[in-house]
Amino acid sequence: MIQAIILKFKRLALGVMNTLAIKSFHPFLKNDAIKKTVAGKNPAEQVNFKERPISKPPYKFIVVLLFLIITTPAFAYTNDQIADAIYQAENSVKFPYGIKSINTHGNKEYARRICLNTIRNNRKRFSNQTKYKDYIEFLGSRFCPPTAHKLNVNWVRNVRYFLTKDNQ
Repeated sequence: MIQAIILKFKRLALGVMNTLAIKSFHPFLKNDAIKKTVAGKNPAEQVNFKERPISKPPYKFIVVLLFLIITTPAFAYTNDQIADAIYQAENSVKFPYGIKSINTHGNKEYARRICLNTIRNNRKRFSNQTKYKDYIEFLGSRFCPPTAHKLNVNWVRNVRYFLTKDNQ
């Protein structure tokens, strides 16, 4: 639910930033001149640059930009980083990346490709659901369901550990 709200806010913020880009980054144009020249109705109108006071800093733009920076950890890790963390958490030669649904014959590259496909497909599923707030928890519920085996309960914690360990 929170992720859906954040995504909607980001889309709204992009629209606001486009509007602010027209108004804030043309400091020598008046608002009427912006509307007329942007719409193309009166491009011959001359603007007296000396009449325009110094414009205010674009506070709205700065606030939106800060919000986007703060709320982006939803997908802070790349698919490759998550796959590497899964490989370390699974730590298996017979089942690399913990892939048991398809017989990989211990082929690490083939198992990685399957793991990356799973991560990519679950990102799409995660954006359409509202039950889980964190992508790694959602991926763990699909990739390694806690009800399937008693050790699966530790999967999310182990993957998060290796994700943060690699980034430090």
